[in-house]
Amino acid sequence: MLLWINGPFGGGETQTAYELHRRLPGSVVCDPEHAGFGLHRMMPATLRGDFQDLPAWRQGVYEVLDLVLRRHQGTVIAPMTLVDAGYFEEIIGRLRENGHEVGHFALLAERETVLRRLTERGWGSGLKRESFAVARPGPVRWIFAGPGRLAPHLAALSESAKYVQYEADPPPCDARHQTPRADPRRSAAQALDHCLEALADARFAEHIRTDRLTVPQVAETVAASAGLSLEPNTYGRYRHRLRRIRVGLSHIRFD
Repeated sequence: MLLWINGPFGGGETQTAYELHRRLPGSVVCDPEHAGFGLHRMMPATLRGDFQDLPAWRQGVYEVLDLVLRRHQGTVIAPMTLVDAGYFEEIIGRLRENGHEVGHFALLAERETVLRRLTERGWGSGLKRESFAVARPGPVRWIFAGPGRLAPHLAALSESAKYVQYEADPPPCDARHQTPRADPRRSAAQALDHCLEALADARFAEHIRTDRLTVPQVAETVAASAGLSLEPNTYGRYRHRLRRIRVGLSHIRFD
């Protein structure tokens, strides 16, 4: 069985996936983003657009998940923002047509909740490296947002006509996972709004509202809906926080 965990950046897809993995014996996490950044590394930086637009990424993700689902005995977990309906059908639709059981879950929250999480999540008392590259003539300018600093940057970007794209971390989301080069008016805040609106569509069900749920509770909700039994949650508050930090650190990219 495949559990595809969808949602906007800041929605908790990765943390939920690894919480499921921790408490679901025999499960494996297959992150489609790894394939995307592998394709990016094969290309000069000037040609790196949204890897989801590459047919090689969509076909590769489909083929790898199909292979793992056929040969691995446990549950397969894929955390990935995917809001383009056509791409959704190319991957998830084809897997279902091929006879695989696929549970799709979109983790949704209020806009303010997502922005708060983006600001607060991270290391220790809340340090989080959020990197947005703002294109301008000459070298790329990087913005590193620590505790309490991301929201002002998002607010500033939302009123800027400059093109916003990500390198080290994606923006909250948009129709193609990354802000399109063709539309310089889009901003990180607009991208978040679009993502939340798109994922609310019935085609992206099942929807899980996460505003008042902890990561373990979200994982338990996903598992219950999929008919899976998780091992008991024996972690205390601080052990959970340390695990979240470790998962977050393991997904920081420097390329």
